[in-house]
Amino acid sequence: MLRWAHATGCRVARDTCAAAAGAGHLAVLEWAHGTGCEWDEETCNRAAAGGHLELLQWAHARGCPFGTNISLAAVLGGDLAMLQWLRDVGCAWHPRTCRLAAEVGKEYRTIDAVRGGFSVSKEQRAIPDNSIDTAKYNLITFLPRSLFEQFRRAANIYFLVISVLMVLGTYTSLFNSPLTPFSTLIPLVMVLVITMGKEGIEDLKRHRSDHLVNNRRMAEVLSTLNPGAFDRVAWRKVRVGNIVQVHNGDEIPADMVLLASSEPNGAAYVETSNIDGETNLKIRSAAPTRASPPAGPAWSSPGALHSLAMSIEYERPNPRIHFFTGTLRVAERGGTAGGVATPAPSVDSEGGGGEGGAGGAGGMREVPVDQSNVLMRGSSLKNTRWALGLVVYTGKETKIIKNARSAPSKRSNVDRVTNRIMGVIFGAMAAVTTVTLAGYLIFSTVYQSELYYLCYNPVDAPIALLAENCETETTGADAMMWFTFLILYNNFIPISLYVSLEVVNAVQADYIDQDLQMYDEEQDTPALARTSNMNADLGQVQYIFSDKTGTLTQNVMTFKRCAVGDTIYGEITEEERSKLTPMQLARVVEAPPLSELRERTPAELSFALCLALNHTVVIERDDATGDKTLQCESPDEEALVNGARQLGVEFVDREPGTVVVRVAGREQRFELLATLPFDSTRKRMSVLVRDASGRVTAYTKGADNVILERARGAANARLIAQQLGAFAEDGLRTLLLARRRVPAREYEAWAAAYREAGVAVKDRAERLAEAAAQVERDLEVLGVTAIEDKLQDDVPNTIADLGRAGIKVWVLTGDKEETAINIGYSCRLLEPHMTLIKLKERDGDPASVDRQLQGLCAHFGRLAEDDSLFQNQWGSVLRSVVPKGAKPAASKGGKRGVGEGDVEGGLGGVAAAATLPEPLLERPPARSGAESEAPMISSDALAMVVDGASLVHILGHDDKQALFLRVACMCRSVVACRVSPAQKRLLVRLVKKNVRPAPITLAIGDGANDVGMIQEAQVGVGMSGKEGRQAVNNADFAIAQFRFLRRLLLVHGHWDYRRLCKVILYSFYKNIALTFILFYYCFYSGLSGQSLYESLVYSGYNFFLALPILCVGLFDRDVNDRAAAAAPRLYRVGTHNLDLNVRVTVLWMAQAVLDSVLIFFIPVAAYGGSEAVFSAAGHHDGLYVFGTTVYSALVLCMLLKVVTITWTWNAVGAFCLAASLLLYVGFVLVYSCFVAYAYEFYGVGFALLSSAAFWLVVIQVAAVVWCVDLFITWLQSRFFPTVSHHAREFNRGLTSPEGKLMLAALATAHDDADLQRIRSASMAELSAEPSGNGAGGGGAAPELEISAQLRRDADTGRMVLSPDALRKLNDLVPGEMLRQLGIEDGGLVVPRSSYAYDHAETTTGVRTDVGEEVLRRVIVDRGGGGSGGGGDDAAALNVRIRDARAADPGAPLLPLPLLPGRGQRRSSMGTRRGSSSDGAYRGVSTEEHGT
Repeated sequence: MLRWAHATGCRVARDTCAAAAGAGHLAVLEWAHGTGCEWDEETCNRAAAGGHLELLQWAHARGCPFGTNISLAAVLGGDLAMLQWLRDVGCAWHPRTCRLAAEVGKEYRTIDAVRGGFSVSKEQRAIPDNSIDTAKYNLITFLPRSLFEQFRRAANIYFLVISVLMVLGTYTSLFNSPLTPFSTLIPLVMVLVITMGKEGIEDLKRHRSDHLVNNRRMAEVLSTLNPGAFDRVAWRKVRVGNIVQVHNGDEIPADMVLLASSEPNGAAYVETSNIDGETNLKIRSAAPTRASPPAGPAWSSPGALHSLAMSIEYERPNPRIHFFTGTLRVAERGGTAGGVATPAPSVDSEGGGGEGGAGGAGGMREVPVDQSNVLMRGSSLKNTRWALGLVVYTGKETKIIKNARSAPSKRSNVDRVTNRIMGVIFGAMAAVTTVTLAGYLIFSTVYQSELYYLCYNPVDAPIALLAENCETETTGADAMMWFTFLILYNNFIPISLYVSLEVVNAVQADYIDQDLQMYDEEQDTPALARTSNMNADLGQVQYIFSDKTGTLTQNVMTFKRCAVGDTIYGEITEEERSKLTPMQLARVVEAPPLSELRERTPAELSFALCLALNHTVVIERDDATGDKTLQCESPDEEALVNGARQLGVEFVDREPGTVVVRVAGREQRFELLATLPFDSTRKRMSVLVRDASGRVTAYTKGADNVILERARGAANARLIAQQLGAFAEDGLRTLLLARRRVPAREYEAWAAAYREAGVAVKDRAERLAEAAAQVERDLEVLGVTAIEDKLQDDVPNTIADLGRAGIKVWVLTGDKEETAINIGYSCRLLEPHMTLIKLKERDGDPASVDRQLQGLCAHFGRLAEDDSLFQNQWGSVLRSVVPKGAKPAASKGGKRGVGEGDVEGGLGGVAAAATLPEPLLERPPARSGAESEAPMISSDALAMVVDGASLVHILGHDDKQALFLRVACMCRSVVACRVSPAQKRLLVRLVKKNVRPAPITLAIGDGANDVGMIQEAQVGVGMSGKEGRQAVNNADFAIAQFRFLRRLLLVHGHWDYRRLCKVILYSFYKNIALTFILFYYCFYSGLSGQSLYESLVYSGYNFFLALPILCVGLFDRDVNDRAAAAAPRLYRVGTHNLDLNVRVTVLWMAQAVLDSVLIFFIPVAAYGGSEAVFSAAGHHDGLYVFGTTVYSALVLCMLLKVVTITWTWNAVGAFCLAASLLLYVGFVLVYSCFVAYAYEFYGVGFALLSSAAFWLVVIQVAAVVWCVDLFITWLQSRFFPTVSHHAREFNRGLTSPEGKLMLAALATAHDDADLQRIRSASMAELSAEPSGNGAGGGGAAPELEISAQLRRDADTGRMVLSPDALRKLNDLVPGEMLRQLGIEDGGLVVPRSSYAYDHAETTTGVRTDVGEEVLRRVIVDRGGGGSGGGGDDAAALNVRIRDARAADPGAPLLPLPLLPGRGQRRSSMGTRRGSSSDGAYRGVSTEEHGT
């Protein structure tokens, strides 16, 4: 085959030799080498890893080189002869060879049980004790490690370098420092002390928790001296090999194999919520050491274990929670085991670690042990008085500690942007420093002869004393003055920024914790911010990835319907019937009630018995009340057991080896022979039971595809498929039930094989799976179950609001496609007016997915490629709506664009057109300094449904991933069905890593299977639901209901983002203004580097101004919470980084420079010179009098800037503003009184306060700067208003009709152009009588109609297609072609549903308010005037009007008829327009591409 491929042109690459070597094909390797295949180190490495010594010798003899890892590969190959040969030929050993050999050679560990008169081996004693250490620091490592963590921040390194330069400039002659080292060192030390103290306090809590667990908790260890007695020891003293007793309610101290319990046959019930988050009880069984049936422990008291020789061989420590493989070897020591006398084992002096330690050959019995026999640390014993276990893992080796990895480190997007801004600021500082140095060099050169008193040219000094003094003066090189100016300008970067951000983030996180509107009373669960540095990212989320079960739904399962034979059971209640529309009622499948199954046939009885027997449910009894509670591994299992009770077969009790059920009032006992558990690979669960007559039956339940593959015959396959489809369309979760009668002889042979597989040490899991498959075959399908999981409250409105906020929602679920689509419609993720894309593999051909993706890109990209097509459909050319700078991409290599000629081959033809490079999905202009690679076309009426089988062929392939993202990014929503937890994580990573500009992703889920995607997303939200707290424990935020996500993002996220942006920008603004004043002063001080401010006053700048901006970060709100929730478009401020980007930063920096000019030069002009202004005593004012005057004006202007940017005032903010001013004044007065510490500043404070010039200058400067600031703010709000300005107007009490209209518009407007159109229309309408019928008739201008069909989103720059535009585009394509592309009309696939489906109404009402009437007209105009369209447009219009009305629902309603010309929906899916002139689909044959 390889020769044939090579002959037909297949190139023999370097990997060919390596692959042949790894497979051990010497002949292939010889042939490949003969045809020119090159050797490399990988060839020999693969041969060594495969254990192919002969092949390795042959290759080495012909020049194949050895790499540095060849010895490691040989160790992995497990061939000792190969290692010896490598040594003989002089191969150099890798340093890790011996260590790896030791690890590979010991896959399993053997330990002995600690018993009386027995000492364990040295190896066993070397195993770590049971103590844990979760702390990050100790007394020795705290200082160095904490300092290392602090100096990972660039700002801290920067100020440390500045401090070192100050020391060098002060105490050496390299250069002069204009500031004392303490001016920067003291603030830096304060910042470090605060942050290190915070970390130390947090770590101290971990130390205390560890001490409590290790020393105060006591365990009962079987005494080696007193038979049957127990010694109480601290947890940390528990060792591997100890036998430990645990009582009911106690937590398990270490991982141990269950040996016996108070329950019959050694059963024990545990709760594992601390491990996997599941709160239900799980049953664990003792190791089956009893020699005779039934299986169970061979002893029933602790005393029997005292004299027992026992060892266990088991796998070494690993993090696999749900897997354990071991073999327990048991022998008596002078006693009895299970009533059978056995001789004592021979034991060496050390106790023997291997077989010797386990005992001799006589009386040895090997018992298989797996995960069902293990009690793990972290779980708690329940409903069991006591349990005995043999400790196998302790301390850091326990599985819970092995899995206790910290959550991945996440940096908020605001932090990343801040670091980029800091880089820009540092660059600006370096530029200013260099400019100043250049000025200094020029100045010193020009005026050198006149600067003799500064020792520039002392020879020309008129006084000899000056020349003599200069002889002893040491000065640095002129170039070293660069460091002088760098020190002078060091406050370009604010030293207090990080401390301010940490304080703001911590308090904002507390706001989330204390928000009563996100408190769930039913679960008594508040919202929780588990991390504080991600708050601002909540205001920038662009993609939400959501689980379905338990996240969108309540995870309260109800056995709703079932199908047995050809009959569906389960009628629809009147309450459910009242929620359905007439269209849905017409499609409802009427069915008899479930109670009719009580009058059963044998098939129906078997169906109910399968439900009652095939599970792991445990009944928990309350000793006080006698009540019974079902403890189940999942809500589905509880629903199935309750369903069996509805069908007349009640699960009564579970005893070791027995399941008791009640049938028709009589109890029946079934012997439980084997349980074949469910896992994600098998996707099924089976039990083998023996009834009273001795018949053995295997009952199986599982996924439909798995059961049908193992079913006997296919006579009912079509009927079962129809029943599954009917249930899936109702949004019900389905399972297939089946059984098989197992003959006694076959069962005995199977049981022996299963026991043999269970005892196997190696590959036990694989051998058990093979054995299970032998009995799970030729199944008889009994029927189908259908379980309902209702939506949570207010999920549809929440998703609709998130969509209006510009957030795309992807639902990732493991359900069937039909169920996923139904849920999508029920929660308003999908709408009837949408066009659906169903991406799926066809006919088992993986290439079909690639062809479909290429075809979709070509289909939707035609608008961006073909101007003639656009003009024919919409009466204009693409360039009229495409933003400037976004030009159609030119074809490379002379390839034709779509529509330039005939394309043959059906879908393949469309795919061929998609090979145009950048053709079809052009890029909008870069925004905020980052190039966007998102597709230029998008639509709120486009959605995609993709299944896990298709994702298998997409994920991991770069070209297919790119095509998939292009199509997915066009869609408003994506539904992924039949996806695994790994695929969920990979989808999140795909969007996070490949969409440009990089979006902020949020993943939300409630179960352990959602942990992967929660940790992968930038923001993880866990829901505390029925599946435990595993998702919450790995999330950044936790909520109890999905509807709380709306408030978390639209309110808290929006507020937090805007607050934090203000804190960051203001921090840079005030320091730039401070530093530029020093820059100006340099030209008045001969560019000498002299500071205008006194050093300590200079260093206190950030502290004087810290409190007011902190109050802004803590309390400021642009709008209140009601307006933020009612106007989701406000959220787009964060998604598009409108508050913190390069443009905004440059504007703030420019204003800082402008303000610094005014603050410095107005006092310069006022003073006019040192002799123009005199102090009260008649003396000239000195440097620090003038400098402090400028500094005081600067502080006052910065405080007034806080006043300007503050939107919300309270008493705390006003107090902090006044306190900051008083703090500054008080500091200047007090500091100027200490002549010993501030000699040059002595008396300056009182001199200033007694000077009229000081007051006049400071007030004048502050007034001018503030007026300029207010003027700039007014210009922006008057001539360049944004949606935020409109919202604030309404929020501040605007009550005019236009104001009400604007609030409604905020909820529906797509962009600022919409707002301006609505405002203009409202002003014209308010001056006249409104129209009586309110229909938006057909008088729209041509350009309005064009923009209604295809408009530009002002935020993203994309072309947004309306539903009508999509339908027109699809009209150009033959129906068969559309089916191959997977494109369907969403209105035609709306399923019947048992969910509340109130959003699909076709009529509603509208208020008579003039403002809303105008809003309705504008929306109608944007929807396409009065021409074309369909009922779904009217429905969408009514939904938007209703959402707009939600802000003020208390007005009377009038009936709104369907709009003229829209009463009949036109469905064009599957029809080809005869007038189409497009050549892309001309002559296409669809016969060979059947559905």
